Amino acid sequence: MLVAFILSTLSIFSIGFAIASFSPNMKFATVIANIVYFPMLFLTGATVPLEIMPKLMVNISKAIPLTYAVELLKGVWLGKDLSEFSKEILVLCGILAVCTTISVKKFKWE
Repeated sequence: MLVAFILSTLSIFSIGFAIASFSPNMKFATVIANIVYFPMLFLTGATVPLEIMPKLMVNISKAIPLTYAVELLKGVWLGKDLSEFSKEILVLCGILAVCTTISVKKFKWE
């Protein structure tokens, strides 16, 4: 569970770092982060289970990174083996790598 939690946390934080690296100031970063994160909370199964959502919403959720973190954490919490979630782990590792690379290359101190 700890490995799943750390991977999920780092990959979602890396999205925030990428947003911060493109933002000219703190207010702009806050606006963009809210535009990105609030839909993720409601469309990924983090607050409302995907099982009760319409098929269209489930398909949209597959394009959102937090969906894979929620599936990984939910599955591991319910006792499944971490090796059963290779797709989710690969997606989260990919997000972590891409967003971290972007933020390292684009970030500038004011």
